[in-house]
Formats: sequence, structure tokens, C-alpha cells
Amino acid sequence: MGKNIRKSFSLVEVTITVFVLGLIMAAVLPVFRKGFLAAESSKNRTVALNLVRGKLEELAFLNTVDPADSGTEDCAVLDPSGKFDGFTRETTVTEESVDVDGDGVLDPGMLSENKVKVSWKNNQFEVVTLEAKY
Repeated sequence: MGKNIRKSFSLVEVTITVFVLGLIMAAVLPVFRKGFLAAESSKNRTVALNLVRGKLEELAFLNTVDPADSGTEDCAVLDPSGKFDGFTRETTVTEESVDVDGDGVLDPGMLSENKVKVSWKNNQFEVVTLEAKY
């Protein structure tokens, strides 16, 4: 009967354990925050790239060089949480004249420079392409 069997942890042991776990959590949580910020940035860049691609495909489908296609438009994009992010798409179409047949005469509307810039928050993504119409 003289045996003293220990069945629980002391208050000091529990306090030290909680303190050590707190230090580990304090070191690990910033990594998760950076991961969430990187995911948000990647999502926004993907949306911007898709908006640029869509406009360039639209311009290629029209198959005409029309500076009237230039302009700025707000693009409301629905994200999975149901909120709308503010993306703005600015398009500039510039017509260039090129001597296509080598006769020394510039043929108008044979080359176009298509510039599409998407802006959101404090970021922007811009693509410039040249498109030949001959």
C-alpha cells in the first residue's frame, strides 16, 4: 500500500506543454498566411490572363483592324465566395500600313498592334501583340 502511483500531469507540465505548442504555432501561422496571399495573387493573375485572352480572341475573330475597338471597360468577375472583384480592361488597337506586295505603296490596315491591359487593386497585366491581316 505504500506505492504512490502517478495518474495525471502536474500543472507545471501542462503549462510548459501549452507554452511550447504556442511557440510552434506562432512560427507556423505566418507560413499559412503567405500561402493564402500567394493563392489570392495567383487567382487574380489567372483571371487577368483569361480576360486578356478573351479580348485578344475577340479581336482575332473580328479579323478587321478597327481603332473603334479600343476602349476601357469594367469587368465584374464572380469569384467562388460570391463577391465581385474590380477588374478593368483597357484595349488599344492601332492600325499600321505595310507594303505587302513590294510595289512601294503602303497598304493600309494590313497590320495591327493590339494592346490589352487588365488592372485590379494595385496590380496590372499587359499583353501587346502584332497581327497581320494578309
